[in-house]
Amino acid sequence: MSCARELDVHDGDEFEAHVFAGSVTFTRSSPDARQRAGERILAITEAVRPTPDQASKSVDQVEEEIVEYVKETRRARRTRRHD
Repeated sequence: MSCARELDVHDGDEFEAHVFAGSVTFTRSSPDARQRAGERILAITEAVRPTPDQASKSVDQVEEEIVEYVKETRRARRTRRHD
């Protein structure tokens, strides 16, 4: 039997994680919590105004920059953990 079946989880399920000394607990996100999170994200993105330089970039270029930034951030975190 798979772990996912034992836990009754499915693709796309969302969880909140709480880290305690030596352990992690996961709880399912309620539909209401997901709705509120979505509303907060939309409010933030609607308030963002790109600079003229940013506005002139193609969507592909912006996505590429985001991916590179995420990779750099993850590398930096891994480096800090191993120091």
